[in-house]
Amino acid sequence: PHSMHSQRTGTADGDRDGLTAEDTNSEAPWGPKHPCFPHPNPHVPLDSPLYNSTRIIRVGRDWMQKGDLAPAFANLYPEVLDPLVREDDFRALIKHINRVLFDAFNPLTPRAALDAVLGIATFWLWDDFGLTKVKKKLAELEAWLEKWNKDHGEKEGVVIIPLRRTGYMTL
Repeated sequence: PHSMHSQRTGTADGDRDGLTAEDTNSEAPWGPKHPCFPHPNPHVPLDSPLYNSTRIIRVGRDWMQKGDLAPAFANLYPEVLDPLVREDDFRALIKHINRVLFDAFNPLTPRAALDAVLGIATFWLWDDFGLTKVKKKLAELEAWLEKWNKDHGEKEGVVIIPLRRTGYMTL
């Protein structure tokens, strides 16, 4: 262990500040740990024909955009989608989803304060009936994604899994 005042120096093998070449490399190697690697479809039963015929490309969360305030997805284009979805269309899709999610989850709006007060005043019946802005916006986004799947995705053989199904962790 080094004290906080000592300095580490690089060595001949490229180990700089205790980091290996693998740690400093910004690109993950191609394989199951790579974010764009086609994974088996976990949203269907294992004995289903769809399990073997479909693959999942995960678009991970981007925690740097809004932190914990709202889920946001990385707009890093998975080149595996190149023959199916154009890069501009992918980025527009991610931009729209991120904008709606931040609008829905933004706690710093008058509507969020009103929803909190009405939730408490009605013993959360306001929330249960789906009258909060969050629930309305998320329902609209789910409907929009379903429409996108029908209008654009099915033509190209691409389907966006509903965000509720992935816990808003991947797209």
